[in-house]
Amino acid sequence: WEGCITALQQGKIDILPDMAFSHQRNAEYDINAIPVIQSWSQLYARPGMKINSFADLNGKRVTVLKGSVQQNQFDQLMNGFGYSYIPVPVNTFEIALVLVKDKVADVAITNYFFGEKHYQAMKLIKLPLIFNPASLHYAVKKGTNATLLSTIDHYLENWTNSTQSIYYQILKDYQQPINTKQESPQKDGWRKLILIVTFFALVCIILLRLCIKTQNKTIENSEETLNNEKKKLQKYIEKAPFGILVTNAKGEYIDANAMACTITGYSKKELTGMTIQDILALEAETSGNQHFSSVLQDGKARGELPFITKTGEKRWWTVDAVKINQDTFIGFVIDITERKNAEDKLAALHSDMEKQINKKTKELRERIQELEHFYTVTIERELRMEELRKEIESLKTKTDEKENQNPAS
Repeated sequence: WEGCITALQQGKIDILPDMAFSHQRNAEYDINAIPVIQSWSQLYARPGMKINSFADLNGKRVTVLKGSVQQNQFDQLMNGFGYSYIPVPVNTFEIALVLVKDKVADVAITNYFFGEKHYQAMKLIKLPLIFNPASLHYAVKKGTNATLLSTIDHYLENWTNSTQSIYYQILKDYQQPINTKQESPQKDGWRKLILIVTFFALVCIILLRLCIKTQNKTIENSEETLNNEKKKLQKYIEKAPFGILVTNAKGEYIDANAMACTITGYSKKELTGMTIQDILALEAETSGNQHFSSVLQDGKARGELPFITKTGEKRWWTVDAVKINQDTFIGFVIDITERKNAEDKLAALHSDMEKQINKKTKELRERIQELEHFYTVTIERELRMEELRKEIESLKTKTDEKENQNPAS
C-alpha cells in the first residue's frame, strides 16, 4: 500500500482504489465524491488467543499496514488508553494474515471486507474488536483525471440506487468467504487459466515466505532491542537514588522501587496492598488529599508531606507526582526528615534568640529610664545648689555692706 501511495504521487499510477477518506488525504489528492463502500478495521488472531478487549493487546505483536490511515488511528487508540504494543509493519493485508497464521505476529488488522473473505481460509478467528470506520474512495494525483472521477461518481450514483445493479452483485460475491464459496463447473480454458494463476500464486507464496523470513528476523531484532531497553529502564528505576511509587486513580499502590521500600520500611509486596492514606500522617490528611486531587486534575503536583513508616516513625518527604494516563500516576519521593528537623531546630533557636533579645531590650530600656531619672534628679540638685550659692553670695554681699556702713566704734 505504501508503494501504491508513492506511485500515485509520482504519477506512475493513474487511479488508486480503496483510499480511506481523511481531510489530509483530501488535501493531497483528488478523491471522487460518492463513497465506493463503507468499511472499518477488524482484528483477527489465531484460535486460542484470549483477546476480548484492547487492554488484552498490551504487549502483543500487531500487524499494521504501512502508510495507512489505519496505522495512525490504531496508534492514537492504543496511546489514548495507555496501552503499548509491538507494531509489525506490513505492505499488504495478505501478509498481515499470513504472519499471524505463522505465529510471527499475534494479531492482524485488515479492513472488514478483506478480512471476512480470507480469515477462515487462514484458520484464524475474528476478534470482537473494531475501530476506524472509513469511507473508501478512488483517488488520483492532484489536478489530474477529473473527468475520470466524475464518470465514476456518475456510475456509482446509478448503481447504488438499484439493488439489482452490478454493484450489489459484486459486493455480494466479494463478501462471501473464499473457503465457503461454491465453484461453478469450469471449462478447459478456465482450468488452464487456474493452473497458470496457481503457478504464479506459488511463486508469490515463495517470495512471500522469503519476505516473511526477513521481516521475522527484523522483528526478532526489534524485540531483542526493545527487551534490552526495557531491562535497562527497569534497572535505572530500581537503582534510582530516590523513591518511586506508582498508584492507580484510587490512590492504591501498584508498584514501587527499592528506595521507596527503604524509605517506607515496607516491602514491595506489602506496599502493593496499601493506599496513600495508609501511610499518610493524620494531620496531613487534608493536604494529602489536595495534593492527589491536583495530580488528577492538573497532571502534576509537588509538596512536602509527613508520613508514618512501618516502624511507626513520623518522617517528612517531598513528593513530586505526575500523571502517566487516566489510571496510572508516578510519585518521586525524597526523605527530607533531617532537613525538616534542622529547620525546626533553627526555628526554635531563632525564637529563643528573639526572646533573649526582647528580654535584654526591656532591661536596657529600664536602665535608660533609670539613667534619665537620675539625670533629671541630678540636674535639679545642681540647679538647687546653684540657687543656694547665689543666695549665700547675696547674703555675704549684704553682710559686707552693713559692716562697711557701721564701722567698729
